[in-house]
Amino acid sequence: FHGSWRMFWEQGGGLMTDWGVHLLDIPLLAMNVSAPKSVSAYGGIYAYPDNAIETADTQSVTYDFGNFLLEWDHVAGITKGQYGRSYGVAFIGNNGTVVVNREGWELIPEVDGEKPRMEAIALQPADRMDHEKHVRNFVECLKTRQQPICDIEFGRNSAVLAHMGNIAYRTGNKLIWDDTNKSFGNDTKANVLIKPEYRGLWMFPE
Repeated sequence: FHGSWRMFWEQGGGLMTDWGVHLLDIPLLAMNVSAPKSVSAYGGIYAYPDNAIETADTQSVTYDFGNFLLEWDHVAGITKGQYGRSYGVAFIGNNGTVVVNREGWELIPEVDGEKPRMEAIALQPADRMDHEKHVRNFVECLKTRQQPICDIEFGRNSAVLAHMGNIAYRTGNKLIWDDTNKSFGNDTKANVLIKPEYRGLWMFPE
């Protein structure tokens, strides 16, 4: 079951949660937001219909934050996506698009005729020591009791967003998020999926 365990609902959330937690934190941090107003999703098992999986291998999710949309797309098995990258995040603006992933970032300008609206910035390679720097920062914060650069809330927020995408997909409903009560309002079908039903002696802490 190595690798494929995440493609079953009882063990994982498919590519949505597998890759979501690695990428969704980037737009959340850049836009200084944590929770959307609503979430809608669609998809299915289209790329590999004969595989023994439950989660969607092809999925699109739209998160509405009020003044901008965050869109998630994945398709299993492809290695060439948008902007010539196999994965990444694109900040699409009126004058240009910033594309970023672990390889680095670049700015691609929009054009009017042949005149670019802003100056292009070629690929800026990523810091190859970034993982080591995060570990060093974490260890240092254990000693000093300071908050790390990437604290637990960043992980929590991106994980919640990924799970929201799957809940919207599984229910087929457009979900309205009540951030105060941490629920989907009156949508009982969606609310049931917020917390798993634990087996045996395992209990969710109250």
